[in-house]
Amino acid sequence: MDEILKSRYKCSSYGELAQRVSHTVGRTIKEKEFYLELMNKKLFCPAGNTLLAGCVDGEEAEILVTPNCSVLEPINEENYDSLIKRCKVLWTNRVGIGFDLSTAKDPVSILKKLSMVNSGIKLGHRPQRGNMAVCKDTHPKIDEFILCKQSENDLYNFNISVGITDSSNVDEEMLNLMSKASWGKGDPGILFLDRLQGVSGANENDLQLIHSRIGKVNTVVPCGELPLYADGVCTLGSVNLGSKLFWSREDGFDEVLFEKVVRGGVRFLDRVVDIMAGSLSEVGLESMAENNLYSRRIGLGIMGWADALNHAGIQYGSEESYALAHRIGTIFKNASNGESNIMGRQYGRAPVLEGTTLTRRHLMIHAFPPTGGLTLLMGNKGYGIEPFFSDAADITPHEHLKMQSVWQHYNDSSISKTVNMSNKTTPNEIKSVWKAAMSINLKSVTIYRDGSHLDQPLTVGINKQDCPRGVCSL
Repeated sequence: MDEILKSRYKCSSYGELAQRVSHTVGRTIKEKEFYLELMNKKLFCPAGNTLLAGCVDGEEAEILVTPNCSVLEPINEENYDSLIKRCKVLWTNRVGIGFDLSTAKDPVSILKKLSMVNSGIKLGHRPQRGNMAVCKDTHPKIDEFILCKQSENDLYNFNISVGITDSSNVDEEMLNLMSKASWGKGDPGILFLDRLQGVSGANENDLQLIHSRIGKVNTVVPCGELPLYADGVCTLGSVNLGSKLFWSREDGFDEVLFEKVVRGGVRFLDRVVDIMAGSLSEVGLESMAENNLYSRRIGLGIMGWADALNHAGIQYGSEESYALAHRIGTIFKNASNGESNIMGRQYGRAPVLEGTTLTRRHLMIHAFPPTGGLTLLMGNKGYGIEPFFSDAADITPHEHLKMQSVWQHYNDSSISKTVNMSNKTTPNEIKSVWKAAMSINLKSVTIYRDGSHLDQPLTVGINKQDCPRGVCSL
C-alpha cells in the first residue's frame, strides 16, 4: 500500500492523505475535523480522483479534482470527430467514460476507433480508467457488437453491454448469442435500459419533467454502478462496513455510528460536486460542469460487505446475510435520503428538481461501485458487496443475484456486481442466470466464467486441461 500512496496520491502515509483531502474538501474547521475523523478511522473514503484533492505534483500546480466517471452524448460517425476531442480531455484527466453506440451505423467500427485512441493516452503513475460501450438490442448490427470481443486481445480497455429496451420481451436468439459470447470472454453484460429511467420518489409528472430537461439514460459508467444522462458526471464515495468500529458493540452492529457516517458521506460528496464543477470548467468541459451543478448527483455506496459478514459471523449468501443487508440497507437509505432533504432545505434543491414534488439536494444519491483501490487503502479483503474471492466459487448464481437484489432495494442507481460461475459452466446456464435477473427486476448483470480470460489475474479451482482453447491463467 505504501507504494500506491506514494505513486498515485503523492503522500507517504494514509494519515497524510486523509489530512490533505479532508482539509481541501471541508469548508469550516468543524467540517475538516469531522471528515478527517471519518477518513482516519477508515469509516468512509471517497473514490480515486477525489483522493487527489489538494495534491500538488512536484513543482506543478494543484491537481484538479475530476469526476470518477462520465457519460457523453450518443456517439456516431457524424459527431465522432468533435466528441473524441472531449474524450481525450476526460481520459487525460483520469475519467472513465460510458458510451452509447446505438445511433452509429457501425457501432463496432466506432468502438475500435475509441479503443485505439484510449490506448494511446499515457498517465504515468496513474492507472488508466476503464470504459463502457452499450448498444441497444434493436440495432441492426447488434450481433456483430455482441461478438466484437471474442478475439483475444481486442478492446481490452472496454467493457461492453447490450442495452435491453424491453425487459419483458427479450429476443431468445439474441440471448443465446450473448450467452455464448459471455461464456467465451466474459462479455457482453446485460443492461435493462427500461429499468434505469426512474428517479427515486418521483411521480409520473415529476419524471416527465425531469426527462424533458435532461433526457433519458442510454448507458452506464465503466463498471455499471451509475446510469448517467448525456454529459453527466458523478463523484463517488463509500461507507466502509468492513471497519471493526461498526462491530465493536457487544450487541452487534453500531447503528448510531453508521447513520452518522452515512450522513457525513452525503455532505462530503455534496461539497465535492462544487469542487468538480470548477475543475471541469478549467479543462474546458463547461457543459459537464453545468450539468453537474444542475443535477448535483452523488454516488454514496458501501464497501467491505464480506468483511462485515465475517465480523458478524454470518455466511455470505445465507438467509442471515440477506436479513442483515435489509437491516443495514434500511438505515443507509433513510439516513442518506434524510440528509439530502435536510440539505435541500438548507442550501436549495438541485435545479433540475424545481417544479417537482422532490425536495432533496441531489437528483440521485446512491451508487455501489467495485471499490478496487479503496479496498487496499481500507485493509479489507472484500470488494464492494462481493464475497471474498476465495469464497466466490462456492456461492450459487442464485445467491449472488439475491444479494444484489437485496442491496438494489436501498440504492437509487445501480450496483457493480459480478456473478461468478465455474469454468465448467455452460452457455445455457449463463442464459438461465440472465433470465432469473429479469424476473427479479435487477438493472444490470455481469457474469464471469472462471478462466475465460488468458490474462485473468486469479483463478479458483480449475486445471489447465479443463480450460477450453487453453483459456486460463495458472
